[in-house]
Amino acid sequence: MSTILLLALIAASLHLPSLAQTRGNPLWSDISEALFAKEGGKKDYVQQYRTLVLDTTALSQLLSQAQSEEAVSLREATSEISLPLPDGTFARFRFVESATMAPGADPDSLPISTYMGQGIDDIYASVAFDLTTEGFHAMMTTGDEVVYIEPYQREDMVHYICFYKRDLRWDRTGPFEQQGPVKPGN
Repeated sequence: MSTILLLALIAASLHLPSLAQTRGNPLWSDISEALFAKEGGKKDYVQQYRTLVLDTTALSQLLSQAQSEEAVSLREATSEISLPLPDGTFARFRFVESATMAPGADPDSLPISTYMGQGIDDIYASVAFDLTTEGFHAMMTTGDEVVYIEPYQREDMVHYICFYKRDLRWDRTGPFEQQGPVKPGN
């Protein structure tokens, strides 16, 4: 009887980190790529990345409460978002909605919302992110690192990858990028 109880406690403790992460971050959950990957969806231009699931309903609710950059400064913003980093951790940001459209463009005609933020735990960190019909996209700067979050594949608003800029493969060629991404300094 005590052996069964001990095994049950050990098994439960193995799940505590994932439960704590889910409770601590209602938007993002790690997921194995093998559980959702489709043929042709793999991001071959990135050497290493973290795969995640995004709770799009929770994200939409959070973003709907964002203040405008015209109404409040980033320091005074009350909206907070926690974004994943490739190393398995998260970075917290205070953010505002930021209009980045060309003057004269009708914001109601384009299905895009853009935001900018400043780090909470690391005040030198910054983020720019958007939500479009193509999914969620983010670019963060933290210290000397640049981090990207983007959809795992087209037309998938739920699965995402998170990676460091240094993990981009500069030798990639394909139907859309015959010579790969533009290298810094070129």
